[in-house]
Amino acid sequence: MDSNIVYRLQVHYGKILDWDDSIDNFLQFRMRHEPYLRENFDLELHQACLKKLGSLRSDEMFGFEPALIFGGKKDVEFARKLNLFVHIDLLSQFCR
Repeated sequence: MDSNIVYRLQVHYGKILDWDDSIDNFLQFRMRHEPYLRENFDLELHQACLKKLGSLRSDEMFGFEPALIFGGKKDVEFARKLNLFVHIDLLSQFCR
């Protein structure tokens, strides 16, 4: 992997995506551009998870059970609070 490109691990789907972008541009522009965030980070689903499950601790993330990579559904009904490090580690083992 090129150290000058930002990569995004899509653990839910077992994919590694890259942007032809620098980390500075990614943080300064893309992460502040709401249409980009809505398209790539599903903010509506995040808000629904917050409403249903409450705020996350620094070591938590929202995930789905069963995981999407195993055929789960991307729906707030199946969302759970999961340990960030354990969940990312487990799912990243299935990424190509």
